[in-house]
Amino acid sequence: MAWVEKPRGLLGFSAAGDTAAVLLLLDRGCDIEQSWRGSTALMEASAHGHPSTVRALLDRGANINPAPRWNWDSFACAVAGGSPEIVQMFLERGADINSKDPEHEVSSLMRAAQVGSCEIALMLLERGVDINECDSEGRTALTYAREYHHPDVVDLLVQRGGVETEDWLDVP
Repeated sequence: MAWVEKPRGLLGFSAAGDTAAVLLLLDRGCDIEQSWRGSTALMEASAHGHPSTVRALLDRGANINPAPRWNWDSFACAVAGGSPEIVQMFLERGADINSKDPEHEVSSLMRAAQVGSCEIALMLLERGVDINECDSEGRTALTYAREYHHPDVVDLLVQRGGVETEDWLDVP
């Protein structure tokens, strides 16, 4: 069995959703923006779907629009975590819905399609994200929904005018 190192301290408690421990560490002066392997406490809590911990971190001033680390930012983690409640918190606080990872140019809508969340995809579409934006390989959100076998998201995107490009098939 392979041993996997996990974050400890603030990031570990954030990933576990232990809001009381997170608040205690912050009250004792822990840096809310500290990172471990490119991840922050907000990214960990968002990716693991812990709304109370996310709310506590946001209330304490965690940066929702930091420079992407390892090609993900906090909002990307929130979308990929698949919790509409957490995504709504980010949207209410002005998250950049058009942010893309700098290497692969994957958008928030593409991430919602990848995890199969119609609710998050609809939230983003209602706020005006480009439904047919392409990643660095020419794939759209509709392509992601098809690739990851999420027929409900495929239907939503098609109804809203989503298209697929053939360009991504030609990428080496």
